Amino acid sequence: MSSTTLASSSQDTVNLPDLVKQITIHYIEFYYNKFAEGFPDRKVPEAELRRFVGEMYETKQVDLKKYIRNSLKDNLGEKYSATATENLLLEMFADANYAKERVVQEILAKRK
Repeated sequence: MSSTTLASSSQDTVNLPDLVKQITIHYIEFYYNKFAEGFPDRKVPEAELRRFVGEMYETKQVDLKKYIRNSLKDNLGEKYSATATENLLLEMFADANYAKERVVQEILAKRK
């Protein structure tokens, strides 16, 4: 999966946590859409969705971090800060339950 490229006009107005949130949701939705193909009308029951998001955070944590870094580098160019990114990633994965819940809620909201 190649890095996420955000619209150039949003680069000046979106802060780092918002960029990371968008990139993370895009990453998980990519795999979710593949997973959802096995369900009628692509509607994954909420319990299965929660299990799926949890597994994504557990099994693809290294890949997700790499994807976030690469996407930020591509989008921010010279404005990319490795230190700020690493601090944000530490914070994000320190409270994984909160991060997972946010992703679940985003997916649930989008499929309504």
